[in-house]
Amino acid sequence: MTRFHSLSSREARQAFWFILPSMVALIVVALYPILNTLWLSLNKVSLVLQVFTFHGLKNYSRLLTDPKFINAWKNTIFFTLVSVGLETLLGLFIALVIIKNFRGRALTRASVLVPWAIPTVVSSKMWEWIFNSNYGVMNYFLLHLGLIGKTQNWLGTRGMAMNTAIFADVWKTTPFMALLILAGLTSIPQDIFESAKIDGAGSLQAFFSITLPLIKQILLISML
Repeated sequence: MTRFHSLSSREARQAFWFILPSMVALIVVALYPILNTLWLSLNKVSLVLQVFTFHGLKNYSRLLTDPKFINAWKNTIFFTLVSVGLETLLGLFIALVIIKNFRGRALTRASVLVPWAIPTVVSSKMWEWIFNSNYGVMNYFLLHLGLIGKTQNWLGTRGMAMNTAIFADVWKTTPFMALLILAGLTSIPQDIFESAKIDGAGSLQAFFSITLPLIKQILLISML
């Protein structure tokens, strides 16, 4: 028994030395910036003179009464809820489609992942050109189709800019959501659906009674 405890202590020490470099790296690249940011938030800082004056919670109290900050916070919450909600619903729909066996499934899966595979900086610049009010193709097509009477300033109009940003973000992130949900769907044993079909369960009933409960953890991870 003593030998077992001695061996366990030795293994614990070895494990500690093995994970120590990772712990140091995490402290340097993650914990220190967070703590430094919290400290800076409690000070009034002159970037030119590099003078730090301790202000306590005055910066936070000023932010809570700043209309611009409150409006930015509301916009962030709205953007997050709407974009993540749409990405989850569309990702679930796409995953349910591409998990089926049909002709051209491999090509469909590859094409679905294209928006996610495009680097974010390239994607953002592409959508900036598409929604440009002077030479953007969005205005060009909508004008020629007769859906709008004049060019729209998609990125510079109140309300419209938010909807445009949400649209671009949903286009970019939905494939990633679909990929995560597809991984969850493929882990469900098919014999469960066969048993449910024998018992007379329809497709909709099987989705809400089997599929949705079994992938709820994947959905939560995806939304986070």
